[in-house]
Amino acid sequence: MLYSGSITLRTPARLELESQWRALGEFPEFSAPSSPRSSSPPPLLPSPAKPRNSRLAVASLVCGVFGFLLAPALVALLLGIFALVQIRRSNGSLAGKGVAWAGIIVAVGSAFSGILLVWALSQMRFDQRGPRQTAQSECSLNLSKLGSAVRLYANDHADQFPAAARWCDEVRDYVPSMSVFVCPGHANAGSSFTFNESLSGLNAERVSPDCVMLFEAHAGWNSHGTSELANSGKGRRGNILVALAGGQVFLVAPEGLKALRWTP
Repeated sequence: MLYSGSITLRTPARLELESQWRALGEFPEFSAPSSPRSSSPPPLLPSPAKPRNSRLAVASLVCGVFGFLLAPALVALLLGIFALVQIRRSNGSLAGKGVAWAGIIVAVGSAFSGILLVWALSQMRFDQRGPRQTAQSECSLNLSKLGSAVRLYANDHADQFPAAARWCDEVRDYVPSMSVFVCPGHANAGSSFTFNESLSGLNAERVSPDCVMLFEAHAGWNSHGTSELANSGKGRRGNILVALAGGQVFLVAPEGLKALRWTP
């Protein structure tokens, strides 16, 4: 109370056995009061250092942005995983866990977007070339079916190929439909393919698999001939579809016809 100011050294007081009042400061106990003990605040401790961001995490995010190139996506994924492991083992000295996860997510998303972009571009390219390639593929498929029909005919006729002059008539029962004889766009041609007359009525076992059996010439129904007739025909973009006795079907340039085998 003395230090609070409600009782001062001039406040009258007396001892219990005395009758005379005296100022409180006259008593020895209060003649030199001790000054209040000063309370100083505790010393401030140095604040802990702020954790720095992991460089691997930052690098993962940067690479992830370019993940549509696919290779950076893989790098970003690995850097992000290494960054998470590094941050976990740093005991709080490294930060950037969110950045590492962002790098991984962005990398996966960018890579997926890149794959979709490549697929979309390939589809656009296919659509631009579609009609011509589809017609050529269908023509090649028809020729392959005709080659199979000729071989089936031979199996049913003592291994003999059909007569060249009527080969279409003789194999028509071995094809799924009459459309097999023509290429798309040549419906009025009768037959878009010609039989190699050198194989007319021959035993199939004596014919080399590398020998030309059928070729594209658009010369009409039951047409037959050799490389000269093939050169006069109009193949796809200048090239000519050829089917060998062994079953192979391929395109060949007109100047390459002479290099093929035309005799058994």
